[in-house]
Amino acid sequence: MGNLFIIIFVALVLGAGLSFAFLGTSHRGIDTTAEVIVNTATDARHFRVAVADDDHERAQGLMWIKRIDDDEGMLFVFDKEDLRTFWMKNTKVPLDMLFIDDDLRIVSVQESAMPCKADPCPTYPSAGPARYVLEIRGGLADEKNINAGDRVVIKQ
Repeated sequence: MGNLFIIIFVALVLGAGLSFAFLGTSHRGIDTTAEVIVNTATDARHFRVAVADDDHERAQGLMWIKRIDDDEGMLFVFDKEDLRTFWMKNTKVPLDMLFIDDDLRIVSVQESAMPCKADPCPTYPSAGPARYVLEIRGGLADEKNINAGDRVVIKQ
């Protein structure tokens, strides 16, 4: 009984400070990760991402995550290109949303979407058809000069 208490206590203490990198894997029901490279006009930005590629994973998204490091994110993958609309239900941190088309070009950037405080939540639409949506820490797109028209590479 004593060992079980110690294991639970250590798990709770360590779990309180976990970043998205750990939560983005099997704990959140997501078993696929990838590297996404955003090629800006001046630099290449690398992100380790959890891949949400089914309805359940996309619905869960980044709900309840309390911190996202600058090199982390989530990549939402859809079967086809279409207009996309996202919201911030049960999201705890501001996010930037990069809407990406079939040609792996950013079609629009939603900067610093704020967590939803009450229903109905505001929605954030893409400016054009998108097949992918990359969510990263809010404010990072502006800080790192990530813009519509930038190219993206996805390595799985």
